[in-house]
Amino acid sequence: VLVVSHLAAILLYKIYLSCPKGAITSSIPSKIGFLCGALPLVTAPLTVALVTTTILIYAVLNRLCWGTLVPRRLRQMVKEQGRGLLRTIARSIMTQERFYVYLPTYVLALVIPLSMLYVSVAEKAIPYDGWFMVNPVHFVVYHLFRLGPYFTFFAYTHATVHIEAHSSVPMFKGRWRVFNRLIEWGSFMFYGGVPEGYKVGHNKVHHKYNNGILDDSATMEFDRNHPRQFITYLGKFYLFWSGLSVAWHLHGRGERGLAWK
Repeated sequence: VLVVSHLAAILLYKIYLSCPKGAITSSIPSKIGFLCGALPLVTAPLTVALVTTTILIYAVLNRLCWGTLVPRRLRQMVKEQGRGLLRTIARSIMTQERFYVYLPTYVLALVIPLSMLYVSVAEKAIPYDGWFMVNPVHFVVYHLFRLGPYFTFFAYTHATVHIEAHSSVPMFKGRWRVFNRLIEWGSFMFYGGVPEGYKVGHNKVHHKYNNGILDDSATMEFDRNHPRQFITYLGKFYLFWSGLSVAWHLHGRGERGLAWK
């Protein structure tokens, strides 16, 4: 409900901004924009709690398990041997050996949806009658695995999709080509990503105008010294990230094929 109402509000905001000057008072779009930016902040306390919990748990695990129980020489050997194995695999299935660094992310792209399925089955198999909507243990375990140590899985997933959008050479070759863009249309959506977002919105709009006034993700019209302006920008960025303003923009440019993407 929150997402649907938010999308409706920011779409209304976009319509207001597209009106000719003088047709509406300048305060109306500003208020609508602030409302749109403030809506995602409703979930901010939950997000802060989630971030804090995952950081603390991984810090303790890293300190007690990997950092203390495993000798430094063994840790270094595991890293070197793992890197060598990934290079060997990359030479066989990837178009360039240097792409080996992304192989673990592709493995996660297959494992993460399976873990989501397991959590879903566990929720139904073990009825939960507590105060929360879901079992808090399942909730924490799910996000710990999804985000990874210090948000590594989150960061690598977004970075891989970003690189694939810019690269003119696919990651995989031969019979392994089925894995190209697997992350974008799979696990990426578990991290708030929108398929085709980087390839269309980021490349065709953001890079074309390079943070200029026509860039739907630009901050030029906002005063960065005022928190209210930042909240207003959240609405604009959410509109860009969801792809709605990108589709609106490309449709206005006559590129309807890209707009439908």
